[in-house]
Amino acid sequence: MLFPQPAAGDLNVIQQFLPIMTDSSSYLAILAPNKIVSDTSHSGYPNLKAASSFQRVRGFYLNPYATPIYYFPNKEMAGYIGFENSSKNIFFIGIPLHKMNAIPGSVKVFCRKYC
Repeated sequence: MLFPQPAAGDLNVIQQFLPIMTDSSSYLAILAPNKIVSDTSHSGYPNLKAASSFQRVRGFYLNPYATPIYYFPNKEMAGYIGFENSSKNIFFIGIPLHKMNAIPGSVKVFCRKYC
């Protein structure tokens, strides 16, 4: 999910359904190709790599009851780009998967694991 820029400014609204901390996020206007997001949870999610650029990427700082999944290991952006809540009934990933397929088969592995 990518948020439109005006809506992304109102983190209080987003916090109503995502386990994020109020007023704590990082923003990247454009993510360039070949940037990698890695699984920090050791849950077996594959690394994903951007095949093409895209706009409006937002990382979040999580509440203690959220499980961080994806982050940028090369520190292009702070916070987490993928996470789930403690009940495991909400999984958020803030990148378009169709643009994160530079590692052949990685999005398919992600979908099989998550879906």
